[in-house]
Amino acid sequence: MKGGRWGSRGRNRAGGHLAAALEDVPGVGLLNTGVPTHEAGGVLDLSLVSRPLTVGKTWALHAHLASDLFASVVTLPVPPPVLPQRPPRWNLRRADWPRFSGAVARRLAATIRPDDLEAVDARLVDAFTAAADEAIPLLRPVAVAHRDRWYYTEDVREANHRVNQARKLNRRVNTEATRGLLRAAVRRARETADRVQEEHWLAWCEGLDGCASAAVLWRKLRAVARGAVARPALHPQPQVEAERLVTTFSFRAASARLPAHTRDLLREANPGRVAAFGEACLQAHAADAPIEMWELERAIPWKDTATGVGPDMQAEVLGLFNRSLELGALPASWKLATIVPIPKSGDGLQHHPISLLSCLGKCMERVHLTRLQWAMGPLHHHLFAFRRGMGTRNCISTLLSGVPGRQAVVLFLDLEKDFELASAPSTT
Repeated sequence: MKGGRWGSRGRNRAGGHLAAALEDVPGVGLLNTGVPTHEAGGVLDLSLVSRPLTVGKTWALHAHLASDLFASVVTLPVPPPVLPQRPPRWNLRRADWPRFSGAVARRLAATIRPDDLEAVDARLVDAFTAAADEAIPLLRPVAVAHRDRWYYTEDVREANHRVNQARKLNRRVNTEATRGLLRAAVRRARETADRVQEEHWLAWCEGLDGCASAAVLWRKLRAVARGAVARPALHPQPQVEAERLVTTFSFRAASARLPAHTRDLLREANPGRVAAFGEACLQAHAADAPIEMWELERAIPWKDTATGVGPDMQAEVLGLFNRSLELGALPASWKLATIVPIPKSGDGLQHHPISLLSCLGKCMERVHLTRLQWAMGPLHHHLFAFRRGMGTRNCISTLLSGVPGRQAVVLFLDLEKDFELASAPSTT
């Protein structure tokens, strides 16, 4: 390392001592190339890094940022953290559903329906996946846009160009006149950017009305605040976070965490529960009849994707459901879930484990839910949770209607992890 790389040795005693001291430190490297970092010609800003990072580095002055000091840009050959790539997704809006339906029918006709439940499920899923690859295009990845694109106009480009020209001239000549020209160019560029930003923002706000969607508003706000870039992954290590959430849930929900008295009651009641369950399974019930086609059609959500479900596919799905009902078992793939950690609002360190289950399994659940609701009859009128069309409003209105004209104290409790920590009620 030489003191001349910052222009201090021979002219500044403190700089000479610093240069001599750094030459004796083997693990530190200087990145400056000797280019002045101050408008007066001195090298006041030093970039020091560990010696291994100096291999493949680049050091230069910033193209725009400047005052009396020039900002420096250091590029180090350090690979960025590898974020998990989002799996490719199908663009359902551009799907060719007649082609999809025909592809599924051809693939199912080319194979024989097996008797094994797992093989039936795998055959149907493979046909769906192959037909989707053939008839549904993939979504294009979101391109990263420049953060200043929302206001970058020809005036802004020209002002930045003048700053670059003034900076190059000042590097070559470095006089009071060139430094004044550079300061004026930088000031002019800032004023131009501020003016254009204000004009574009006001023009956009004038075009807002009641028809503007929330998505449009958020896109604009993100562009103004920090640039519209591709959204990163919800978690840098989703697999590790998902396993941690599963481990935490299994630990908190374990029976060993229940009080000793509750565990004894559960142990005593378990043989009777198993016997009652076995006896109920042997009794015939109307809800155990084979699933009919109209039940399946009712359970399929009627969306844009439902147009691709043809009669052949419905017959195959119905056969899979009845086979599962006959055997009293579910395919193993229906019991597996893809856990996606979703950050909680207001706390980026905590995540909600959202489980993505098999679409076929959820469809069969809707069929059996309708049958169970019919078999059980209407639920209690004071049960507001897990009921369609019922919510917090109904609960509060029922409460208020019960205390008209009287003073009352109401206590609302929100127990954290209540489903995992709830103990079984005592039978005594």
